[in-house]
Amino acid sequence: MMSITDAAVAFAANPLPVLYLDTCAFLDVARAPARAGGPEAVRAAEVLLANSAPSTLRVHLVTCEVVRAEWKLNLEATKPEVKQALETYHTVNAVISLTGLLSGLIPGPLPPVAILTAQVTGHFDRLSRDLLDRATCVTRDLGCLERALDRQISDPQRLPARGKTGAKDCVILEHVLELSRSLGQSYQKPRYFVSSNAGDFAGPSVRHDLSSAGLEFVPSLHHTVARLRAGGHL
Repeated sequence: MMSITDAAVAFAANPLPVLYLDTCAFLDVARAPARAGGPEAVRAAEVLLANSAPSTLRVHLVTCEVVRAEWKLNLEATKPEVKQALETYHTVNAVISLTGLLSGLIPGPLPPVAILTAQVTGHFDRLSRDLLDRATCVTRDLGCLERALDRQISDPQRLPARGKTGAKDCVILEHVLELSRSLGQSYQKPRYFVSSNAGDFAGPSVRHDLSSAGLEFVPSLHHTVARLRAGGHL
C-alpha cells in the first residue's frame, strides 16, 4: 500500500496508462462463469495481468482500501450465482450426451456438480484475487473521506449511488479523483475508471467530475483492454 501522493510520484516517474479498478471489476472475474460477458472479462483480466508485472509493465493498475475490503466482503455473494450456472451446465451436458447428437463436440461426462463447482469457483476466485493483488492499493486519505461525506450531505445530486452502498461508492470515487488530480494535466497517458456499476458511476454529474479530473469512465475490463489496444498501449 502507498499514499495517493506516493502513487502519483511513482506513476509520473514511469508514465503509462492508469486503470483505477472498482470492486465490480474484480468481482466480474469471479462470477464470469455465470455472466454473458464472462469469457471477455476473463481474457481481459489475463491480458492486464500479463501487462502489469514488473518485468512486462505496460499499464498501472490501482485501487483503494475500500475496494479491497468490499471485494473480500462480497466474494462469497458471487458463489450462488456461479453454482446455479454450473448446475444448469452440468444438467444440459448430461442430457445432450445421452442423445449422442453432438458426440465429439462437447465434453464427456463431467465430475459431480459439487466437485465441478469447487474447481471452477476456485479457479476464478484466484484469478480475481491475482488481479486485485497486482493493483497498487492507495491508503485512506483524510481529505478524500471528508469530501466523500460532503458529497453525501451537501450535494445529493453528485451521489454515485442511493441507499446503503452510497457511502462506500463516494469514498472510492473521491480517492479515484484525488489520485488523478495529483497526476495533473501534464500526465499525457490515458486514465480510466473501470466499473460495471454504470448505474451508480455513469450518471452525468459523476461523469463530469471524472472528466474534470482527466478520467474516462469505462464499463468493463473488456472495453478497457479494447481502448488500450486501439491506442497502441498494448
